[in-house]
Amino acid sequence: MKKRIVSLLVCVGLIFSVSMADTVNEFADFDTEELVLFKELIQDLFYKDVTDKELKEAALKGMFQSLDPYSNYYNKEETEEFNTTVSGLYKGIGIKFEMYNGYVHIVKVFTNSPAQAAGLQADDTIIEINGEDIKGWSSEKVAAHIRGEAGTTVNVTVIRGDQLFAPDVLREEIQAESCEFDILDDDIAYIKIEEFNASTAMEVASYLHAINLTGYNDKLILDLRNNTGGYVDQAVAVARNFVPRGIITTLKFKNPNSDTIYRSSLEANPYKMVVLVNEATASASEILAGALQDNGVKLVGRPTYGKGVFQRTLNLKNGGMVKLTTGQYLTPSGVCIDKIGLQPDVDICGEEEQLQKAIEEVNKL
Repeated sequence: MKKRIVSLLVCVGLIFSVSMADTVNEFADFDTEELVLFKELIQDLFYKDVTDKELKEAALKGMFQSLDPYSNYYNKEETEEFNTTVSGLYKGIGIKFEMYNGYVHIVKVFTNSPAQAAGLQADDTIIEINGEDIKGWSSEKVAAHIRGEAGTTVNVTVIRGDQLFAPDVLREEIQAESCEFDILDDDIAYIKIEEFNASTAMEVASYLHAINLTGYNDKLILDLRNNTGGYVDQAVAVARNFVPRGIITTLKFKNPNSDTIYRSSLEANPYKMVVLVNEATASASEILAGALQDNGVKLVGRPTYGKGVFQRTLNLKNGGMVKLTTGQYLTPSGVCIDKIGLQPDVDICGEEEQLQKAIEEVNKL
């Protein structure tokens, strides 16, 4: 049994090589005969056919999902989708969309994307893909048909007002944009971070550079509402633009020797800023918001989600992956917010009301 498990796992990073070996020894206590008995029982008596592969995947999923809401087992296809989602890197045309009245409503067209080159715009409606009416399709089915190998094309039929056109759009490798930038009234810079994917820190740095070049004042609103997290290292990199010298967050593992402290070397926060948060602000975005709040930046909005734990992923030889919660993170002041969340300095409901309050607060600074 031990040999079989060792051959299955391909650890990501040296940090897992020792801890996984320790875990493997514990599998010797599993009653494998009982597992085989249940497998045969299901396959003999269950009214539908169930394959060995399906039962194995179900057993693995059950094992990890029983631990907490965040640990899981992913098969090859699920792993590919997970990696695409968290990295923001995929092969497609460069749009963000939502389903509305059964069709695709384009929410955003990425800068310098094939979609932009083809003339697509936000608020366009896609009604056909490669000549097929997409009425009633799921968002997953739409995404699967729009995505494809780089260098190929997809035909989309688009309605814009009373116009109807159907461009062929070239697919390319796309790095999804994770941020939005604007200048509000009173020359207040506004950056919304929707997720922490592989390009987030670079995007934020480019926006801050633009602010400095254009000579706007130092007032900034950072919007983390509905940001459910992503890469911890990206959140830490963004924090280093604002958090003064000291701790950003501490990652606490089962083995204290693995504890990791992320720090900032910034002399002082160069911006007068306020951060917007809500109930869907979670995980990596709470790391950033918590570090800023501990350093005197006001949070405006609603109490955050309270995901104070983090996960590591381990790749498997079968192309799948396991995601396992391996520790808790602490705010600079040493607080774990798991199942508690961050309490805003100004508790207020309503998206527009929250933004207006943030503008009011930043103008006081």
